[in-house]
Amino acid sequence: MFSHEEGRGASNKVGDLLQKLADTLGRPVSAFYDTEPKGHNQTAELLRLWFVIEDSSNRETVLNHMRIIADELTCRPR
Repeated sequence: MFSHEEGRGASNKVGDLLQKLADTLGRPVSAFYDTEPKGHNQTAELLRLWFVIEDSSNRETVLNHMRIIADELTCRPR
């Protein structure tokens, strides 16, 4: 079980990761939160899968795919 301090440290790491991901995608952190359970489950799955991918080149590949999809949806120039 985490102590209060360890729990806060883990929470800060997740928050930092969410902020980096949001910055990379050009979205606010709030975009990762959804009030519907399905959205919450998808966000949790996305983060769980991200942590499984440890290799930085594989993570970059995932991010590039996400950027392409996000750019298509927002019609942002690349």
